[in-house]
Amino acid sequence: MQEEAVLRSMYDMKGLEKYIEKGVKERKLALEKMTTIYEYRDLYSQIYLLANKAGTTRNVKDIKQPKAVGDNPLIKDVTLANSFQASVWYYYTRSIYLLHIGNFKKGYTIIKERIAFIERHPHQIANDPVPYLLALMNFSVACNELRKNEEFMNTLKKIRMIPIKTLLLRHKVFLFTCRQELSHYIENGQYQKGIALVDEIKKDPKLLTKLMYIN
Repeated sequence: MQEEAVLRSMYDMKGLEKYIEKGVKERKLALEKMTTIYEYRDLYSQIYLLANKAGTTRNVKDIKQPKAVGDNPLIKDVTLANSFQASVWYYYTRSIYLLHIGNFKKGYTIIKERIAFIERHPHQIANDPVPYLLALMNFSVACNELRKNEEFMNTLKKIRMIPIKTLLLRHKVFLFTCRQELSHYIENGQYQKGIALVDEIKKDPKLLTKLMYIN
């Protein structure tokens, strides 16, 4: 008791208690944010695997399987995303889900929100451009499906203007945009534009070979 009295006289115990309580709350909040991110990533993995396995779903029967992901409250309500990273994963998952079930109209809207959200955090784009690139790539797919041709072409231009440091990622962006643009020209009967694009691509024969495998 005497030692406790001495300690209390040496330290501001109320201040110490507040400091400890603050630390506990901060750790609890950090844990909640990490848990939410994990849950989003798990949902994303589920729908990503389904999308890669089956492609775009076109009938009611095939929609039943991914519906469990789409009905999850985390996917329905963006306010449950309690951090920047959680919000990114929300938009990732919601976008892929809508594109997978063939709801390009809603997909277009949610991806537009996703792009606007990321653009409100330019420092995040500078630190890691991949989430922004993926959002724009998904948006180009939705625009193409909805025949929003001008917006589709402007999105490809936007993707190409993003500064990318790594050579591998630059190649991937080049391949994606060229394949999307070439497929667009073929689907719309704009063969002369397609030929002009191929002539431009011929500057790098290795990349041209990869581009010939058009879905």
